Formats: sequence, C-alpha cells, structure tokens
Amino acid sequence: MKYFNNRSNKSYFDFMKSYMLIILIPFLIGVCAYIGIENMTRSQAIRVNNAVVEQFSKAIDQKILEIENLSNVILSNSRIMKYRYVTKKTGTTIYELVDIKRDLLNYNINVSSINDYFIYFPSSDTIMTKTSSYSPELFYHYYCYPKDGDYETFYNNFLNGIYTGGVIDQRIVSRSNISSEYLLYIKSIPNSNATKTTVNLFVLLDISKLSGVFNAYMDINIGSSAAIITRENTVIYSSCDEIMYTDYIKAMEKFENGKINLYNGNIVALQESSELFGWKYIIFTPINYVMSPVRKIRNITLIVLFGYLAIGVTISYFLSRKDYEPIKSLFSTIKNINLTPNELDFDNNNYRTKLKRIETDIVKIATSNKIASAKIAELLPIARNNTLVALLNGTFLQNEPNDINNTLQSYGIRFFSQYFAAMIIDTRENLKTNSQFMMISMAISEITEIINSSNSSNYQCYVAELSSNNFGILINLSNQKNAENLIPSIAVAYIEYFKTKYGLNVFIYTGNCIKGIDGIHQSMEQARIAMNYHIVMPDYLIIEYRKLQKSQYSMNLTENIEKKLKSYLISGDESEAIKLLDAIYDENFTKHVVDPQIAQCLVMHIFTIALNISNSIGFELYKKLIKNNSELHFLQFGSTTKETYESLSHVFKLICNYVHENSCSRLTIVKNRIAEIIDEELSNPNLNQAYIADVMDISTPYLSYIFKEAFGINMTEYIGKKRSEEAAKLLSTTDLTLNEIALRVGLIDSAALIRVFKKYYGVTPGRFRQAYTQVLEHHNLSTTTKSTFLKNKN
Repeated sequence: MKYFNNRSNKSYFDFMKSYMLIILIPFLIGVCAYIGIENMTRSQAIRVNNAVVEQFSKAIDQKILEIENLSNVILSNSRIMKYRYVTKKTGTTIYELVDIKRDLLNYNINVSSINDYFIYFPSSDTIMTKTSSYSPELFYHYYCYPKDGDYETFYNNFLNGIYTGGVIDQRIVSRSNISSEYLLYIKSIPNSNATKTTVNLFVLLDISKLSGVFNAYMDINIGSSAAIITRENTVIYSSCDEIMYTDYIKAMEKFENGKINLYNGNIVALQESSELFGWKYIIFTPINYVMSPVRKIRNITLIVLFGYLAIGVTISYFLSRKDYEPIKSLFSTIKNINLTPNELDFDNNNYRTKLKRIETDIVKIATSNKIASAKIAELLPIARNNTLVALLNGTFLQNEPNDINNTLQSYGIRFFSQYFAAMIIDTRENLKTNSQFMMISMAISEITEIINSSNSSNYQCYVAELSSNNFGILINLSNQKNAENLIPSIAVAYIEYFKTKYGLNVFIYTGNCIKGIDGIHQSMEQARIAMNYHIVMPDYLIIEYRKLQKSQYSMNLTENIEKKLKSYLISGDESEAIKLLDAIYDENFTKHVVDPQIAQCLVMHIFTIALNISNSIGFELYKKLIKNNSELHFLQFGSTTKETYESLSHVFKLICNYVHENSCSRLTIVKNRIAEIIDEELSNPNLNQAYIADVMDISTPYLSYIFKEAFGINMTEYIGKKRSEEAAKLLSTTDLTLNEIALRVGLIDSAALIRVFKKYYGVTPGRFRQAYTQVLEHHNLSTTTKSTFLKNKN
C-alpha cells in the first residue's frame, strides 16, 4: 500500500513537472503575448480611424476656408462696392453689370464644394449671378429658391437679411436640377449703422462634394454613417436618416466630457472639431468592423492555445505513465554522441529562442493590420486627387518647400522642374450615365500613362477630377523653350485617343507655361478663361489662352430691334420673331467674336424680353419650361451660342402658340392690364400711348391696334374720359381748386382741365360744381341720387 502511494505521488509529481515544462510556461507566454497584441491592435485600429477623421476635418476646413476667402475677395471688389448704391438700372449701369459679371466669372476658382454664388443689391433690387442679372421674382421662378418658404419669405427674410458670414440652416433647390439641394453660406456688407444691408453674397455649397470624403470612408467601412454639426448643434449633413439628431447631440455631450471614443453598444463614434468654424465632424462605425483585426487574431490565438493545451496534457500524461522512458532514451542517445554540457545548454537556449521568435512573428502578423492598410490604400487616390485639385486651385496650404515636396511625394507626385502648365478636359457632351463617367475617368488615366511613358524626359502629366464633367491636367515641363508646341501636342494626343479608341469628342482648354508652384494656379485660371470662350467658339476642340484676344465689340441690340421683337411675339408672329433672332445672332456672334460674358448678357436680355411679354399676356412661361428642365440649360453659363439659339427659338414658339390658341382670352387680359395701368398712372402728366407701350414692353403701333380692338375708341379719348370722370368726383366731393384738381388728374393747369372736361361733360368744371351744389341744396339728394346725377352727366 505504501509502495502504491509512493508510486502514485511520483506519477503525479512527474505529470506536473511535464505540465510545467511543456504546457504551462509556453501557454502563459502565449496568453501574455495575446493580451499585448489585442491591446496594441485595438489602439492601432482606433488610431487609424481617428487619423482618417482628422484628415477629413482638415479637408473640409480647407474647403470652407476657400469659401470664406472667396467671399471676402468678391465683397471687396470695387465695382460691387460702387454698384451697391445704384437705385435704378440705366443704360450706363447695364454695362456696369456686365463688368461685374466678368469679375464674378474670374472669381470662379472652382472650389470643388461650391456649386454657384450670387449677389443681391437691395438698392436696385437686382440679383447678379456669374452670367446674368435678375429681378428677385424672376430669380425665384427660374434660378433657385429656398426649399421651405414662399416668395414673400424668400424676399423679405432671405434676400434682405443681415448675415455676419457662415452657413445657415436652409436648403436651396436649383430650378435646373430640382433633385439637388445645396447648403447656403451668406455674408453681408451692412451699411454704417448695421441695420440695413447694402449687399448680400450667397454661396451655394454642394453637400455631396463637401462631404465627399465622408462618403469615401463609408464606402470602405460598410455600415458607417457620418454627420456635420454646427456650434448650435444643428445637423447640416447626415448620411443616414436612421441615426437621429438626438443621437448626435448625446454623442457630442459625451465627447465634451473628455471621451475621445464613444462606445455606444455596437457603435464606435469618432469625432473631430473644426479649428476654424467650430463645426463637429462625427463618424459612426460598427465596432465589429473597427475591431475585426483584434477579434480575428484573438480567435486564432485562442484556438492555437487551447489546442496546444489539449495536446500538451495528453503528451504529459503519456510521458508520466511511461516513466519518461522516451525522454531517457533521447538523452541516452545524446550522451552517446558525446555532446558537451555547453552544447546541450545551447539546445535549450535555441528552444527558448524559437519560442521568442514565434511570439515575435505573431506580433508582426497583428501589427500588419490588413484592413487598416486597405483603408489607407483605398483612400490614397482620393487624397491624391484633393491635393492635385488644391494645387490647381491655388489653395494648397503647405508653406515650406520641403513640406510641399514631402507631401506631394507621399502621393506619388514628383516634380523634376519648376515649369508648369494646366489644361482642362471637358467631357460634358459625352456624359449620360455614371458608367460613361467611369469609362472616361479610366481612359484619361490610361492615356496619361501612355503620354508620360512616351516622352517622360520632357514632361509629366497628372490627372485630377475637378467636377462630374471636367478633368484637370497638371503638366510639369522640363523647360519653357518648347512649351508652346508641347502643350497643344499633348492636347491633340488626348483628343485623338478618345476619338479613335472610344469614339468620343472632348474639348480641351490650355493655360500658358509658368515658372514656380504658384504658376500652377495661374495657368489653371488661364485655362478656365479659355474654357469660357467655348460659348462663342463652340466648334473649337482646343482653345489656347495664349491665342485669345479681348474683344472690343459690345453687343448690338438697339431699342428699335427690341420693340420689333416685342411686337412680333405679342402678335404671335413666330416666323418674323425667328428671322429677327437670326439677324441678332448673325450680327453679334457670326460677324464678331464677343467676350463670353457679353454673349451671355445678350442671351439673358433676349430671354427677359420674352419673359416680360409672356407675363403681359398671362402666359406662365416659367411653369411650362420647368416641366422640361432641359429647356432651361441655356440659363446656365457655358451653353454655346448654338444651344442658346435653339432654346430661345423654342421659347418664341411657345409664346406664339399660346397667342394663337388664346386669342380671345389674351385680348381680355391685355384690356384689363391697360385699364389697370391707366387707373394707377392717371395723375401722371406723361401718361400717354408711348408711356403705356413702354410699361408693357410692346411697340406703340401694336398697342394702338390692340387698344382699338379692345376698347373700341382710341387711347387719347379713353384717357381724357377717365380724367374727366375723376375730376367730376373731386368737384362733387371736395373743395379743391381747379388747379389742384387738374394736378390730381394728370393735367398741367386749370385751362387744360376746362378744355378736357367740357369735351366730355358739355359744361366747364365751375358750372358743373355750381349746378351740382344747387341740386343738392334744393332737393337734399341722397347718396344714391348723387350717383345717378353723375351717371346721367356721363
């Protein structure tokens, strides 16, 4: 019994010794390694996501800073400062508006998140865009409008508000693309007492472009969502309707308590605050996705450790049962080959070294976070494109040359000289679907690689996506000597490649070769100016800035031509209206090459004439056009003369068709409008046929014709009769003198009143008042009798 107990104790002791040697120590080492790996990988995963959010914050800050800078530049423009006090548009101020349009176009530096901007001048009640001028009502119906609110709200609260500069909680909808909504940045120039604004600048921000970096992150991190929140806790952008506004507020409260990362159930909330505007950028990412590398390593490690534990227990038990005969046999063999103790010690050290190496390999596997690497790799093209766009737009924020080079090289952008040129590839006529856009984008990258490889010693090209229609090409040239020939040859290569391989037509606009990093932006601005000339040079595939010459020709649209056009439209004479439009286009666009701003001004002026005519005959033209948005494209700057001609012809056709289809109702509308004008302007001594024709934007002969048809008498007789009736009322109800009554009814003196009044009443005003008074005294007439008396006199 004692032997059995000793044997049992020995077996237990041997098992524990084997367990300690083979299992427990390596297991504990593995557990410690696992804990360290998990903590390190978690920190790395969160650090990667925080770094991404920080980069997004800086990218959006840069865009908003560009908007702020652009706003300050526009509002400091001398022409705008001068025009803010203009109260009436005259022939002189019309050309001042053209100059302002030209300036606004030059400010079009293509900040990627800016969709458009416009200026409101309260003094003249005029809205200026980059391409034209509008009355507030015309702007509201044809250009864009607030998503919430009617015209009165738009005019009183929106246009005439005072703003210190910032994004407001209001969405703007474009008439040309009602599916798109825009944020609004507004800044005012107040007057001296700051109670009334003199100029308001409105900048339309494209939400999708402003938040594009978030969208890229969410495309990679499936299930993520993002929001941009103002200082006042107003959500100005939210990618997911399911995450409610209150959730964001709660998240922010916890951030403000000092928590960098909010673990809210299965969500990791990452936040970065704007250094410039106090905005908060929040990204919600499923914790499973952020921590997936940790959990994957943990699961694998646990399986290995527990598997090792099970196998080790079995081996330990087996060895203890065999009284370690296998190990004794192994050592006996080792002794037979006469290993020295030092060599044996080396084997033991080697065993520990291998364990350490295994631990190191596990750590390396953990630190090579494949998902994090994939995120960075996928976001690199986006960051690279943003960097190129910043270079082209002149908004690259780095100051030190070494910092610039290091940043550019991290994106694979290596300049080998200080000579640069820029060009724009315009693909808008080919883009019908997203797949076509992707095809063109890939094709541009492909041809760029071919061009670079064919002549890499003379230049290198870098591609940047500027918008959904345009691509920018940054060219780094070895020198300026052959730039005039090289730049057009590169443009030709792009055009031929697209034409031969894809059957697509693209238009290219080039700037000059300029030395220095700052020259990139200057060359890009030149390319944009060249692009503007596509309006008046639609058949040119390549337009070079160096070949452009400023035109001294201003638009030719005389007052006589305008009156003819109004007469043709209001009478429904489509053929004559189109002939006149042909003559206008031939004179202004075929015989001369005018500046793009002048061309757009002329087109908008013709459209305004058509719009006023349609309003005068009761035709709601804007509703007809809005039903088919494609007919409004000519209101946007960039439409060619061919496109605007077709659109204006269509507008003329709509008006003339309405005139013929509604001739009876049109006559009633015109009659009521004329009567309304005469009643309103009766005290105006200048009220006559010419004045009313000018108010109604129609010719005097046509007004005379239509007036006779509507009233049965000529206009002079009608106005005289209305003035006599008004004078009779004043004679019978007031004690005004004849001179005072004459002025009240638009006549210069009592003599003129007597002459007109006697013609219609058969007596002088004095005899009329005397007779009226006598009847009133003798018969004590009632109010009804008074009216009857006046009616009988009529």
